[in-house]
Amino acid sequence: MPYIGKSPSFGVRNRFVYLASADDTSVSGADANGATLTFTDGAYVDVYLNGVLLKTGTDYNTNTANTIAGLSALSANDEVTVVVYDIFAVADTVSATSGGTFSGNVTFNGDISVGDDLSLASDGALINFGADSEVTLTHVADTGLSLNDNLTITTADNDPQLTLISTDADSGVGPRINLNRNSSSPADDDALGFIYAQGENDADELTDYGFIGFFADDVTNGSEDGNAYVVLKKDGTNRNRINLTSTETVLNDDGQDLDFRVEATGHTHLLYVDSSNASVCIGANSSSDIADYALSGASDLVIGNTNNEQNGITIVSGASSGNSTINFSDSNSGEGRRAGHINYQHQYDEFQIYNNNVTQLLRISSVGNVIPHHYIKQTNATTAGGTFVNGTNITGYNSGNYNEMNSDDNDEILILNNYNSGGNKGGLKVQHANDTSNTTSKYFLAVNSTGTKAVIFGNGDFDSATNSYGATSDERLKSNIVDAKSQWDDIKNIKFKNFKKHDTSDLVQLGVIAQEVEKTSPSLISEHEPSKQDITHDSSLGTLYTETDKDNGDIPDGRIVGDVKEVKEKVKGVKYSVLYMKAVKALQEAMTRIETLEAKVKTLEEA
Repeated sequence: MPYIGKSPSFGVRNRFVYLASADDTSVSGADANGATLTFTDGAYVDVYLNGVLLKTGTDYNTNTANTIAGLSALSANDEVTVVVYDIFAVADTVSATSGGTFSGNVTFNGDISVGDDLSLASDGALINFGADSEVTLTHVADTGLSLNDNLTITTADNDPQLTLISTDADSGVGPRINLNRNSSSPADDDALGFIYAQGENDADELTDYGFIGFFADDVTNGSEDGNAYVVLKKDGTNRNRINLTSTETVLNDDGQDLDFRVEATGHTHLLYVDSSNASVCIGANSSSDIADYALSGASDLVIGNTNNEQNGITIVSGASSGNSTINFSDSNSGEGRRAGHINYQHQYDEFQIYNNNVTQLLRISSVGNVIPHHYIKQTNATTAGGTFVNGTNITGYNSGNYNEMNSDDNDEILILNNYNSGGNKGGLKVQHANDTSNTTSKYFLAVNSTGTKAVIFGNGDFDSATNSYGATSDERLKSNIVDAKSQWDDIKNIKFKNFKKHDTSDLVQLGVIAQEVEKTSPSLISEHEPSKQDITHDSSLGTLYTETDKDNGDIPDGRIVGDVKEVKEKVKGVKYSVLYMKAVKALQEAMTRIETLEAKVKTLEEA
């Protein structure tokens, strides 16, 4: 039969001889020579009675362990011989087709080829490699395999060489690789393990192109700290690219000329650090944009790109009552090394500018009011480009030529002083760069919470909420002076009304209706665009920008919610100065007529 191990020809048969007593039907135990009958398989047992071979199952049976039973009643001194074939002193046999079990060790001097599974059933099973078993692969019960030395996996293709698979269905940790530094005396800064990436250079030298290293910064129980870093080759030298410590994360720890870049949809350089120029750029669309930025000199931070996009910085406060602050610092600053700061106070929706003494220099309120701490001065007033500066007694500015913007505690809220040493003294000038001779542009506005009180339009029209105004009328400033023609009929056709205006609702006024005056005296009528207060009062005049427009991005730069979006109809005005002169002329005519009538009446009365 097929076998594994040494040839069965080296095996021996065991023979047992028994002398029967009268009527014996079985033999067992010690034979006539003192040998004890044992066998493991009755199929490999031959039984002889007085030299005649008996037939198993007919003449005897081996149903009882180590016993030949079922014999016909024997006669005294009958010789029963039992030959056992399944006991070999040299080797066991195992069927090549059905298999079997070895209870002892098996040694192979040649190769072993296994066409199916190879199982090591022991919890502590070992596979030893080397003549002296210097490399050992050990099965750790319920844990895995332990290798006591280096392991190298070599392959000839680019498929994955090592795959870790977990079939665990819960949400716990999946496959993992442990780097275990099992030191008997752990100490701070111990190296815990490395993962290297190697390859050949053009000199056929094995080179470490990069690695990840892990360290134990602090091994104190309960306060352990770890450290890891990523190292890559640059110019033939290992350079620390990423350093992860217990207190910080450092990029480019070796200070090399290495840029840093973060991409986003449509922005290849959403965040870009230019190492050579020590500059940071935020919001670039592509690498070509970088050349358009001034990344050197004073431009340490650049935000935006060359496209017409909305760019900016958002500083978020954690509470509606909190502050958002931009600080300016130098080595000699005051509180908190601040040379100054800009503060947005969310509770009041206002901007505040401070110096290093934490003195509030300027406030811009939620409604746009500008509130300086001191009055403002303009330096270098005799040349173009003078700038306004803060302070009451600034050295070098209070002598020579300068302008001053101040306020008074009594009546004046704004005082403009011209301290030029010679020539004419200038005042306030409002100038439009382009021609604004129209009824849209405004040179002057006087408003309060209820609306516009007075306005001067680009064409020179003056509109007053109270209908009270005056004008220079010096004879020396006039020419071609002649008596005015009669205004009697024009004045007779004008209807005067009492009314209230939406922006002065508590005031009952006497005046005219522009549409009515236009029918008889169209020369007295002017038109201008409605204000946002006018449109709020009557939506037929136009529309205003809303919060919906803001959410949809439909408000142009420089405009805000509440500004005029569209003018549907212009507002009609009356040239009251001309009307008043007409009325005065008509009054004079009426007085002349009255005086003539009075003279006639007197004459009649005297007659």
